[in-house]
Amino acid sequence: MKILIVGANGYIGKYLVDFFSSQKIEVYALTRKPEQFDSSYDVFNVVDKNLFSPAKRTLDLLNYVNHVIFCAGNSSTEVDISKSEEKKYLEINSLLPYFWAKKSLESNIEKFIFLSSAKVYGDCSELNKPFTVMTRPNPKGIYAKSKLIAEKKLLSLNNKRIIKIIRMPIVYGVDAKSNLNKFIKLAYGPLVFNFRKFNAKRSYLGIENLTSFIVFLINNTDLLEDLFLISDNSNISLEEISCFLADEKNNYFSINIYPVYLKIFFSLLRKKDFFEKLVCNFEIDIKEQCDKLGWTPNLTTYEGIRNILDSKGL
Repeated sequence: MKILIVGANGYIGKYLVDFFSSQKIEVYALTRKPEQFDSSYDVFNVVDKNLFSPAKRTLDLLNYVNHVIFCAGNSSTEVDISKSEEKKYLEINSLLPYFWAKKSLESNIEKFIFLSSAKVYGDCSELNKPFTVMTRPNPKGIYAKSKLIAEKKLLSLNNKRIIKIIRMPIVYGVDAKSNLNKFIKLAYGPLVFNFRKFNAKRSYLGIENLTSFIVFLINNTDLLEDLFLISDNSNISLEEISCFLADEKNNYFSINIYPVYLKIFFSLLRKKDFFEKLVCNFEIDIKEQCDKLGWTPNLTTYEGIRNILDSKGL
């Protein structure tokens, strides 16, 4: 088996490169910035600074590999951006995956896997109404909108057996830069912070579970579904996470943080919208989909957090 990973410089891309390489699978890592790429395995690092107009040798890879995993894209942003920056978002997040999917179909690729976002459903879920794969999309920011546009363009190619789209919440893991990783670092620091009354439930996705699902898609050749929503299959609050971290540290002294404190803090920073997202629900329900597919996450969110702590020797 041979796999091309487009966008191998990012956290997910790098993880997938190392994982598949460790399984003795031939991996080609396509990057625009070779100086930022690093792997402990013997990987074919393909450099092409213009992914919209790649060199012939780059496109020829599509005739050689079995699967393409598309990880490239601009990440989510919490700040207002200019019209020109919006255009760049649409180019990278919407048009680029469409270009590579078309080229992949022309080359008889077995699977083209596109990593989208659960934010296409909106920034918050209603109380006791978690998002499911059937929930109608309602994207808010340019990041989510660009992902949904990409999905629609990929689905217009009308090849369910090859094109697979994964919608996912925040991806965390060892050395990730996700908001959950940042929260763990804060709550498990020299001072233990207990986030009281932060009861909003949110879904997360461990990098191990994402990888497990990608392997599942690759191995199931007769899967006709083309759109998937995955998570760790649990919804937990920041209060529950902070209590778990306090128990792990066996620290009986902690500083209680209440929502009103952070509301004042973020209001002073003129980031009230960010606070509102922090305290709203973002629940995902994948039970029905898991039952139908026969796939379940390998790790719970708590086990994923424990892996992060273990990696730091904590």
